[in-house]
Amino acid sequence: MEPLISITSEPLDRNALVAAVSHSSVGGIAVFEGVVRDHARGKEVRYLEYDVYPEMAIKQIRTIIDEAQRRWGA
Repeated sequence: MEPLISITSEPLDRNALVAAVSHSSVGGIAVFEGVVRDHARGKEVRYLEYDVYPEMAIKQIRTIIDEAQRRWGA
């Protein structure tokens, strides 16, 4: 199964992500979902913004995947 690596500015679809990694050889899928609280340090919070350098992030993710495959197999 080829690793799924994707960086997007679009909202994530939890069901689509689970479907993309589901396979009869997979023993479990863990999904972390968080929410933004409505305040922090006395100010209103409406959303969070993240910034990423996609090429560097993908390279680092591939490095992590390669190490995991060496350590625990694919």
